[in-house]
Amino acid sequence: MRVGIVGSGMISGHHLSAAARYSGAEVVGIADPDAARARAQAERFKVPQIFTGLTEMMAAARPDVVHILTPPATHASLAVEALDGGAHVYVEKPMAVTLADGEAMAAAASRAGRQLCVGHCWLYTPAMTQARELLESGAAGDVLQASSSFSFDLRRHKHFGEGHWVTALPGGVVEDLAAHPVSLLVRLLGAPASTAAAVRGGRTLPSGQDEEMRGVIDGERGLGSIAVSLGASPDVALLDIYCSRMLLRLNLSSMVLTVEKELPVPRKLARGLTNLHLAAQYVGQTASASWQLVRRRIDGSYGVIPLIHAFYDALAAGRPAPVGPEEGLQVVRVLRAIWPENRPRRTPAAATNPASVIQSDVAGAKPALVTGASGFLGAHLVRALRARGVPVRALVRSVERGAELRKLGAEIRVGDLARPESLRGLADGVDVVYHLGSAMHGSWQAFERVDIAGTQALLDEAIRAGARRFVYAGTVSGYPLAALPEGSTVDETVPLDTTGLLGNYARAKAVAEERVLAANRAGTIEGVIVRPGLVCGAGTSVFPPYVCQKVKRDLVLLFGDGRLPVPFTYVDNAIDALILGGTVPGIGGESFNIIDDDVVTQREYLDLLTRITRGRVRIVRVPRAAYYAIGALSELAAKVLKKEPVTNRYRVRTRLRTMGWSSAKAARVLGWRPRMPLREGLRRAFESYAADASAG
Repeated sequence: MRVGIVGSGMISGHHLSAAARYSGAEVVGIADPDAARARAQAERFKVPQIFTGLTEMMAAARPDVVHILTPPATHASLAVEALDGGAHVYVEKPMAVTLADGEAMAAAASRAGRQLCVGHCWLYTPAMTQARELLESGAAGDVLQASSSFSFDLRRHKHFGEGHWVTALPGGVVEDLAAHPVSLLVRLLGAPASTAAAVRGGRTLPSGQDEEMRGVIDGERGLGSIAVSLGASPDVALLDIYCSRMLLRLNLSSMVLTVEKELPVPRKLARGLTNLHLAAQYVGQTASASWQLVRRRIDGSYGVIPLIHAFYDALAAGRPAPVGPEEGLQVVRVLRAIWPENRPRRTPAAATNPASVIQSDVAGAKPALVTGASGFLGAHLVRALRARGVPVRALVRSVERGAELRKLGAEIRVGDLARPESLRGLADGVDVVYHLGSAMHGSWQAFERVDIAGTQALLDEAIRAGARRFVYAGTVSGYPLAALPEGSTVDETVPLDTTGLLGNYARAKAVAEERVLAANRAGTIEGVIVRPGLVCGAGTSVFPPYVCQKVKRDLVLLFGDGRLPVPFTYVDNAIDALILGGTVPGIGGESFNIIDDDVVTQREYLDLLTRITRGRVRIVRVPRAAYYAIGALSELAAKVLKKEPVTNRYRVRTRLRTMGWSSAKAARVLGWRPRMPLREGLRRAFESYAADASAG
């Protein structure tokens, strides 16, 4: 069985693992326009060829099965091409965005005599597999009703940030997640006759996007209810199946199925025995799951790998796909009943006040553009520029985020670095672009969209508009300290790490810097890199990762002996450096480290914080050896689960390296000096934190 993969994003690891574990399956190629990403997956899973697209892969590799792992809007065209080319198709959920696309996919499968499997993986999670056995055996009786819910705290999942393909769906992130519980209800209750639902937004996402959904489905075999929340915590997927003989309760996240049924004892006694019965089930299934984990047989793919194997089994035996196109279409019908295809987008207009109202106190001054303007550093920069009489155009992701900046007299533009079309006209009339926007957290794909492609799109816009200078806010976290001798001095001559070992943020920042410097070398715009250290000040976290690890409110872990100097920059000093980067002449192509002169170690930082908060902060010291062990265990867990590690040994070595930091170049070329002493700035930040904590 020759397998071809289209799309090498985050989910592709599970698909490649599934094929590698299946006897008789061989992955013959990966197709992705992003050659670097495809090559990385090909090297990791020993795939012989990569291609830029499906057409090239079909011609050269001749796969028998094609996995389509691209955004839903592309599913139909790719699936039809693969099916018409003679391949069976596995397509990720949701099957399609529109009913017309889904129907075209189903028709292509029928026409070609090939199987089309839709990746509704929750149907093949361990708990659901157990429930299916009870239902098929008749032990549970008839299914009467079902209730499915998914709580997904979006604050912990930054990869769903700006620019992710889910934002193009009519229901956004909620719709993408709702496909999972809807698939369970469709399987249990049959084709939906009608669907009614209510949605609500306004808590987590900008621009009034949907964040909560609750609905009722009238299926051919019973009623079902569905609920999805982007704010509830913890993340958990639940399913209750109400049957004529028992109640099946599934926690798909912890992989536990419990059974509740009438016991042949008096009702008062049954209450206590039911609790004991449930407790015994939890203990037994927890022990079983733990044993499977020890044996490395746990399914960490949320059913993706078992479903793929079931599909391969079906192909080998000549059976229909385990989740066929009609079932996939029924899910699409429910989603479209909740969020119609022509549903008006609730994103605000691109600009909320015209350029003519930009306030300027300096005659003839041209505007400065600030991206990431609603962030901590960006808001301070806007305030500082306005205080100097510079007109400011601020790019934000929602009207709400720009409200305070508008009060300062800034022009607010609503846009998204991951959507180039939203940047058109953004730099018109601008003199200097201060680019501070970043994905900050999430998958490498999110950073590619926002930090790399977004930076390039913004550069193109600035060049088109004739802007004079492009100041990019880099980061000192990209220096490969683990590869340097202990006690080295880090200055701008040290190359940044682009391996990804220091994390997606550092890697993306380094790549984006090179894009800016390349534009400078081409002579199209003056590119300047300003790399602030760890920015501190009132309003940002007092528990930065370079110092400690916050466990819960006011409880932190200190790794090592606390003697490491931390490269801090007080926010006012960082802002001075950014503005100098935009105004000092003749510095195109230069990079500058911005680190305050004061040397503060981790222990000194925490001692000052503890003193000002009157002992409120509790510190638990963790030996270096234990920190190294955490890095090693994280790597091992990631390898077993085929996921990106939370940390690694290289990052641990970097965090425990004693280094000196130099800002001599900034002092010499920019004339920059820290005007706020670091310890005084820290004292102000800690007093603000203590006051807020007391008020809370």
